[in-house]
Amino acid sequence: MPTWLVSDPATKAKPKGFLLYREPHSTALDAETGQPYDDLIVLWAPDQGVKAALVEGDGPFFTISHFDGHDGYLVQQSRLGEITVAELREVITDSWLRLAPAKLRRAFLTGDA
Repeated sequence: MPTWLVSDPATKAKPKGFLLYREPHSTALDAETGQPYDDLIVLWAPDQGVKAALVEGDGPFFTISHFDGHDGYLVQQSRLGEITVAELREVITDSWLRLAPAKLRRAFLTGDA
């Protein structure tokens, strides 16, 4: 498990994590091997529309029934090379904005951060 995803305060928008490693679990199985994914990262979309666009697109993002009804979605670390650095920056920033305290969000969005 990548410890930086668990222990680094930079991956938290107090008090919630906006970029989390997901332990292998039977709710997220590799279709080819039938084994639980061991390299999943959980992110949060700004809303259900953005989530749908991400998981229905051609990229590496997907969802599972565990995330039905909320804005969480998944990506395999091993597939991050399929997106650009700018796209990665955007989904991480959106995830942070979704969970960050209002004061921090406002400061970031107005350039006062």
